[in-house]
Amino acid sequence: MKKLILLLAGVLALCNSNGQLNPDTRKKIDSLFVGYTSSTPGCALIIVKGGDVLYEKYAGMSNLEYNIPVDSASLFHIASLSKQVTAAAIYKLVGEKRIALTDDIRKYLPELPDFGHVITIDHLVHHSSGLRDQWIIQLLSGWRPNDLITEEDILNALKKQKRLNFVPGSEFMYSNTGYTLLGLIVKKVTGITLKEYADAVFFSPLGMRHTHFQADHAVIIKNRTSAYIPDGAGGWRIEIPVFDTYGASSLFTTVRDFAAWEKRFYYSAGKDTGLLNMIYTPGILNDGSVQHYAGGLMTGNYRGYKLYEHGGADAGYRSFMLRIPELQTSIILFSNRADFFIDAYYLLDLVSAGTLKEERPVSVPVFSADSIVLKNWEGVFFDKVSQEKFVITRKDNKLMIGWWELKAIDNYTFSAGRHNSLFRFSKNGSRITMVKSDEGTRKKYFSKVISGDKYTNAPAGIQGKYYCSELNTFYDLSYVDGKVSMEIPRNGKLELRYIGENIYEGESDTFVTLVKNRENRITGFNLAAYGRVRNLFFEKVNCGNR
Repeated sequence: MKKLILLLAGVLALCNSNGQLNPDTRKKIDSLFVGYTSSTPGCALIIVKGGDVLYEKYAGMSNLEYNIPVDSASLFHIASLSKQVTAAAIYKLVGEKRIALTDDIRKYLPELPDFGHVITIDHLVHHSSGLRDQWIIQLLSGWRPNDLITEEDILNALKKQKRLNFVPGSEFMYSNTGYTLLGLIVKKVTGITLKEYADAVFFSPLGMRHTHFQADHAVIIKNRTSAYIPDGAGGWRIEIPVFDTYGASSLFTTVRDFAAWEKRFYYSAGKDTGLLNMIYTPGILNDGSVQHYAGGLMTGNYRGYKLYEHGGADAGYRSFMLRIPELQTSIILFSNRADFFIDAYYLLDLVSAGTLKEERPVSVPVFSADSIVLKNWEGVFFDKVSQEKFVITRKDNKLMIGWWELKAIDNYTFSAGRHNSLFRFSKNGSRITMVKSDEGTRKKYFSKVISGDKYTNAPAGIQGKYYCSELNTFYDLSYVDGKVSMEIPRNGKLELRYIGENIYEGESDTFVTLVKNRENRITGFNLAAYGRVRNLFFEKVNCGNR
């Protein structure tokens, strides 16, 4: 009983130590919440500094139908912020020598296919397994976002897979599948579910009595927020996750509970340093490249300090956290509106004024690119291997990718981003190429293609029915009124724009690459989608008929 009283007292102290910011800083942060009213969904913010809460804010509504405001008891689905808890569970078992990061995952999940390459637990943790993302596979199979999806559904979909996106360990590609499987490995090793394990090992000892993994979307949970997306007419529509699978997602918590997680798990004097060292260690690719992903956390540097961050997005829920261990500072943001954005780095600057080091500028000489040369690099670039696309524009004699400026080192080399991505262009006759290189991943080779506005000149035989055995699904390609479209079962038609070299592009980074035989007849196509699925092969039914 004495321990319980001390623990609760510690939690109360954590939650009531607000008030250490100067009035000007508090006023600046308060101004960020002006748009959150009694007629909008809401958000919650806590800024932790060591054992203190520097700032705590609740704004907007938890439930618009019943006029319930967001407050300290409001429970949020925090989506992919869940991954750091799943990773902590895995590393806890590693530290106890009950599993090893080098273990083949089929040791624990033998029902998974043998892809001809060993996939290790380490690959799952660091998103380098090559496994296609579970949500995209379900969507492409004809499931809708509001369909109930269970762990069994995910496993059944995985059992049909024949290929990986890439050789395990060769590159980074974010995959929710890996963290769902990590949750299942915890269950196989411990004999209890990840939900039960996290409750016993983490949440109960840390006093996080409102936090849990959700295994059943229909269970009644007191103080659970509803979630919303804009309806396009100035109002809101309900958009709540209904899947019954967790590990990659599905952690429910309050900002106060998550503040306790930050303080007691990461900052307290009694923290498990060995466990934290494992969690903070980034993955390493086969070629020795150090990744920017550790144990459920993105790594980076900000104004001279090492930081860890992660975001989450499921249906109408949004979440974000960043942590600088050296400053014992964490910023935690939860929201139940899909258009939520508050700049956590701006908050960090405000509350850490005078303590942050000067940001070290990227060593890029001042260079004014030749406008005639620069014009060559404007356009659409596509990489056949990664099946990724960049649209590069010019503004005020600068190259841009959306709002992202590419800084000229010389006429052919440009840098961008916190991780100093490099873009190198070259021109050989009419062929223009671009090589993109980043710390922690392999180089990618892009070719400039046509603008993506043309639908005409579809090849003979493109129309017809196509079957994918990995999805157990038929797609239809049609060519009507000069437009090619692809019909995804239960999810409507997707218009495809020809971008060259037998490649068609649809929305949401969807790419169809036609496959032809020696007689130049279309025998099928390979599908890539959402940047998380590659090389799904669809065979044309009766492909010998033109």
